[in-house]
Amino acid sequence: MAKNIIYKVLDFGDGWAADSIADEMSKVASDGWAVIRIMSIPVCYEISRLPDPMPGLNDGDRVSVASSMRVVFSK
Repeated sequence: MAKNIIYKVLDFGDGWAADSIADEMSKVASDGWAVIRIMSIPVCYEISRLPDPMPGLNDGDRVSVASSMRVVFSK
């Protein structure tokens, strides 16, 4: 007999705090869903470099990364 599997995908962006993510994942898990995969998805990479004759990153330069987390559940 074939078993039917249902999938649910939740994305948690930078607006989510760690405790809120944990609460949401616990809520979904308590409804019988099991986590099968967690992925980090880069949304934006940005390097801001001020003009400077010195190579590489220097004082005032900035690197920022924004990402979201995708969680795949199954039931």
